[in-house]
Amino acid sequence: MKYRDIAAAAAAVLCITIPVYANSGMTFWEGTDNTGVMTSDRDCPLTVTHEDLDLYIEGLPKTRYDSREDFLSYNSSLKAEYTFYNPSDMHVKAVLSFPLGKMPMYAYYDPDKESYDPAPEKIAGQYGILVNGKEADVQLRGTYMGYDGFDFKKDITGLKDSYASHPFYRFDMPVTHYEFRIDDVDEKETAAAVKCRFEGDSSKTRLLFRPFNGGTFTDEYSEVQIWADEGKADLYVIGEDLDSVPEWKVVRSGDNDTEISGEVTLISRDIMTLGEFVLSGYDGSWGIPETDYCNAWIEMMGQSGSSMLAAEEFDLRSGTMLYWYQYAIELDPHETLVNTVTAPLYLSIDTGYEEPVYSYTYYLSPASTWKEFGTLDINLHTDLNLLECVPEQSEKTDEGYRISLPGLPEGELEFSVCTVQDPKKKPMKSGLPLPYLIVFTAVLIGLIILIRKK
Repeated sequence: MKYRDIAAAAAAVLCITIPVYANSGMTFWEGTDNTGVMTSDRDCPLTVTHEDLDLYIEGLPKTRYDSREDFLSYNSSLKAEYTFYNPSDMHVKAVLSFPLGKMPMYAYYDPDKESYDPAPEKIAGQYGILVNGKEADVQLRGTYMGYDGFDFKKDITGLKDSYASHPFYRFDMPVTHYEFRIDDVDEKETAAAVKCRFEGDSSKTRLLFRPFNGGTFTDEYSEVQIWADEGKADLYVIGEDLDSVPEWKVVRSGDNDTEISGEVTLISRDIMTLGEFVLSGYDGSWGIPETDYCNAWIEMMGQSGSSMLAAEEFDLRSGTMLYWYQYAIELDPHETLVNTVTAPLYLSIDTGYEEPVYSYTYYLSPASTWKEFGTLDINLHTDLNLLECVPEQSEKTDEGYRISLPGLPEGELEFSVCTVQDPKKKPMKSGLPLPYLIVFTAVLIGLIILIRKK
């Protein structure tokens, strides 16, 4: 009876129809959304009487760049020209921030540095800010963005000139670094891992691992797993140190954690401050201040909650750092000023079509934070076909498409373009891809073995 049940279950699993593309693989690469210039001063009296937004699609992005130079050759860009007016009777100096966005998913990734390259300041060096036709003094800034998308009300508050405060993380607190070596594990044990369990007060101690391959979080304890073939494990104890050196087990992962031969040896222990630890990952060539990097790290780690096991922090450059231009403008009473911002325009790529579809979002809603916002002209310079566009009132021009608005629309600017007017979805095929078939077959065999043991 048991065998019949297993066979029936396996047959049901194997008969599942999963739609996949004829050439399965990644089909979407995220670009970078943008928004207009903002100020964090809620009492700023400046108004925007007009904005010209020009989007130049002069080259289409690749899904992969094999060199820094190749990525820098991508030249689609945007130009936002603002006409500011000071209606007050006082001299106004305003600090403005323009979000450049994150590095797109297809940015050149340097395998030696294990991070995206070129550094942000190399990108910023191709663009800039003009105030009444003259180059402005611009500072490149950075804040932690994470994976929740852009939120202008929250993200602009991350631009601080001082170190951020946090209920747990303080830059003068101690960090104890334990370095372990993993030895003498049988090479035939392909699922070998090392595990360690910790109990403690997360209000006094947090644990961070490099590498970190998995873990368990409960109210009573935290447990970490690292694959044995990593060869080493680095533990950083943030805050109060552990009462004793952690004891590791070498196990066969997935097999009820059966202990196997192997050894984990402590080879060094040293102490530093949290500030020293965080800045050990800071690369000055990024062009952002140390305080921005440290505050982004605090924001990133703070999102892990209050668990004792902080796990492993992410690489801030790898898709989690939001970059900004920051600069100042000054206007005398009743003066008008023209501010021009140029920045890269990183389109998203959808290759689920026979001809790729490229899309982009420019957030217009943050402009509502100005005291007043006047007319808006949007020009899309491209010889591609416009598939969808919000707002919908676009008109064809000799250079592409144009939208003229008497004021801010309710939504954002969103559009997609393609080399053809009616792109077709790539053909789908039904069935179970080979990797799934292998997995399900392995599960079936494992169930039969378990029943035979019983």
